[in-house]
Amino acid sequence: MLTKVMKNLFSIGILLLILTVEFIDAILDRQQQLSFLNEHNRFRELAYPTASRMLYLIWREHLAQYAEREANELCYIVHQTDTVWYIKMGDSWLSYQTTENVLPTAWQIVDAWHSTGRSYRSTGACSGENTNCQPYLQIMSDKLDSLGCAYYLCHGVHTFVCYYSHKAAVHGSRVYAVGEPCSACPNSLPLCLNNLCIDKMIVRDPTVPVYKGSDSSQRPFCTRDCETCEQRLIGQCRRCDCSNGGTRRPEATPSNCRCTCPIGYFGRQCQVTLARYKNSVALRLGVRGPGKLSMSLRTKTRSTFLPI
Repeated sequence: MLTKVMKNLFSIGILLLILTVEFIDAILDRQQQLSFLNEHNRFRELAYPTASRMLYLIWREHLAQYAEREANELCYIVHQTDTVWYIKMGDSWLSYQTTENVLPTAWQIVDAWHSTGRSYRSTGACSGENTNCQPYLQIMSDKLDSLGCAYYLCHGVHTFVCYYSHKAAVHGSRVYAVGEPCSACPNSLPLCLNNLCIDKMIVRDPTVPVYKGSDSSQRPFCTRDCETCEQRLIGQCRRCDCSNGGTRRPEATPSNCRCTCPIGYFGRQCQVTLARYKNSVALRLGVRGPGKLSMSLRTKTRSTFLPI
């Protein structure tokens, strides 16, 4: 009796091992999440013609959970095809499935989706042999503001799914508004980073890369002092430059610029020459009471009050 029980337990263990190997619901780690996110944003910032309100995408965990559910269901749909990879899409999601032993990178997956829009970029609509440019429309829609992605393995098929905040545009309609980059950003995203509309929270995120065109090998990071950030809206993110040999204080920010000035200069940015200030005359008008005005003259030696 004991031997029979042991055999049953052994059989159950083998079955569980097979299931564990055959079905893997892998959670993307933070670096993988950033890879998918950054590749989407890289293609969006390179939109041509340029987009007037292309939004910077952020990661949403609930969208990643939706993507995980879709990846699980797609696992059981085995495509009969001569190719080793294939694309499928749903209402607000895209998938990439492959039977290759070497897993594709996030760039390869997003590039495959983006490549479906070759004819769209030249005509403004799906045309010719490439009528299924819906994946391109999905990742380049200027209505998107977030996404989440997941991975699932079963029966030797690797399935990647990204779920999006909004559904793509339909065939025949423009995927985004064309115009000067960031010229029509919504009020909630008033800043501009490499042609993408962003907000102050994104500026402060040290993981947000500043891309240099299509070259992904060098990606300096955007810092909150904005010195390494490009193409921001005028006046929204000012530099903190010190004049006349001054040095910026450690606590200084673009909105509260403070400099340590050399002898002979003062002001927030050392922009005032002390000798010139001492030899200056200031005229100030004021109100002393109902119907009464006052005027004061200020020089380097004295102030004179003159009633008017």
